[in-house]
Amino acid sequence: TYTPFIMKKKFKITADLHASQGQRLANLFIDRILSFLFVFLFIFIISFLLSAIFEPEYMLQLSESNLFIYSVIYGTILLYYTVTEFFLQKTIGKYLSKTMVVTEFGEKPTLSQIIGRTFARLIPFDAFSYLGATARGWHDTLPNLYVVDEKLFKQKKANFYDFEELGKKEDELQQKDDKEDLEVRF
Repeated sequence: TYTPFIMKKKFKITADLHASQGQRLANLFIDRILSFLFVFLFIFIISFLLSAIFEPEYMLQLSESNLFIYSVIYGTILLYYTVTEFFLQKTIGKYLSKTMVVTEFGEKPTLSQIIGRTFARLIPFDAFSYLGATARGWHDTLPNLYVVDEKLFKQKKANFYDFEELGKKEDELQQKDDKEDLEVRF
């Protein structure tokens, strides 16, 4: 029997699913505040642990080292975004604004995409790049990711696949009817 090649349609993110500029701005402010709180918490923990191991003179030198300070600050911020967006597809800011990060096909981003997105945040003026008409910043466009309104996204994606499944079931029923017709003829 001949089985025609059927190409399954894939869900794709459309502009109506993009998070609004207000949601993006809320994400920015909430996540910046939280990431700096995590930086201070991390510095406190590191200082406590290191002070138990090293002499006070060394700790003073370490606290005056720009390399150490910037490493802790940027390392903590990068860790915050990478861990939350990879495992949860959202940061705390995105959780509060009900948005999430997805690929162009509405799937969970890969670790390399999230790492690329996170490092792209370090580009000077990236924070202003998403204030354009599309509300997509460099940290979205470079790894080809989207921040979407979670409720709209889940609803539209479910409807898309429900519609695809509906068409599939009708095709299967038609094939079954055709097969039964052939069996009756012989």
